[in-house]
Amino acid sequence: PALMNSGLGKDVAMGYAHVGCCNTALPGKEPQHREYQLNLAKYLELALNDGLDSITKVKMGPHTGDPSNFKTFEDLMEAYYEQLKYAVKEAVESKAQFWTMANAPFTFESVLLEGCVENATDCNRGGTGYMHVDYYAGGIATVADSLAAIKKLVFKDEEMSLTKLRDILNKNFEGHEVLRQRLLNKYPKFGNDDDYVDFIARDVGLAFCKEVLEYKDSSLGISMPGFYTYHRYKSLGWETGATPDGRKAMDPLSENQMPTNGMDRRGPTATLNSIAKLPLNMTPGGGLTISMHPTMVKGKNGTKILSDLIETYFKKGGLHFQANI
Repeated sequence: PALMNSGLGKDVAMGYAHVGCCNTALPGKEPQHREYQLNLAKYLELALNDGLDSITKVKMGPHTGDPSNFKTFEDLMEAYYEQLKYAVKEAVESKAQFWTMANAPFTFESVLLEGCVENATDCNRGGTGYMHVDYYAGGIATVADSLAAIKKLVFKDEEMSLTKLRDILNKNFEGHEVLRQRLLNKYPKFGNDDDYVDFIARDVGLAFCKEVLEYKDSSLGISMPGFYTYHRYKSLGWETGATPDGRKAMDPLSENQMPTNGMDRRGPTATLNSIAKLPLNMTPGGGLTISMHPTMVKGKNGTKILSDLIETYFKKGGLHFQANI
């Protein structure tokens, strides 16, 4: 379904296989895997700073307004989506520039793929008629937890202005450790089957997927979205200032489709229920790594418990499952 929602016909989509870790490809039909990593948490930082990077003090995004003028949570979300759209557009343009400038000769890889010899066209120039780039969104739980905290702290409970919270974040919570601990431990967190925060993750994920799917380029082919970080959740954190979920500047972001480390406190079923709310029917790639204590699958029913968990998750729309016991 995700490949079909990306624009492939059913017969072609049914022929997919995996390449690399959690990436789909069409064997015999398209060239090597191409990907680009985006940072969902960074765009919230930019929205809170009118496009300015709080770490480097360099303008990275468009002007989306002074947060003191955001009267509602929806105003903030509008600014956030503008930053997200700008980032996706830049990502696609960056990949297109690279592959346009890479004037490679006809490659041996093309001989192995359908259509290239017949069309006398290299696979990197569209010889097979099939190409795609995976655009991966990192930090889905970090940004959902952060937006949920803002929604409650600033707009619902009205305990603090958005600009004051922004200033505290830009100083990495210096002098505000009590507030940081509250944000970290007392506010809704993705991964606990809580619609308050899960639906924010869903809405952000849906906006990201729709934006990526808008792009198709002659040098890149189809654009495919996914919620995935691989090991890059650490380096994504290095480039991101403090976030309203209580995370300090340069700490890791949430990994892949998973909750923030340590924030999934209601067990694996609740965690999988949260992830299943994401628009996984629009993401052909992306990964989930869930860690469970050995006592959960101990004894003669242990294998059945694990298999039931996996099967139910896939019935709810799950895309990928890796269990660490």
